[in-house]
Amino acid sequence: MSIWKFGTFLAKEGKGPELRLLLSDIARVIRSSPGSRSCRLLEHESDPARFAILEEWDDVQAHKASVARNVTEERRARFTELVGSATSSDYFRD
Repeated sequence: MSIWKFGTFLAKEGKGPELRLLLSDIARVIRSSPGSRSCRLLEHESDPARFAILEEWDDVQAHKASVARNVTEERRARFTELVGSATSSDYFRD
């Protein structure tokens, strides 16, 4: 069994391309993290300001350890600068 982390993100007005670049970098880091099985960045079919990241992990602890290692103040500030208020992030299991 694995744990899936599903997050959705809405870019602030005019920030879609910049958010896509940041999320691409985040997805690359996730893929190389211990306990990560896969990570996909998805762009909404008709709204280029909406994105989703689908992550597969060995367990919740592996995800949390990755966040602790990789979420720098710089990344957090950049994320806050680009993302609007409509975000969600949840764990699921298969």
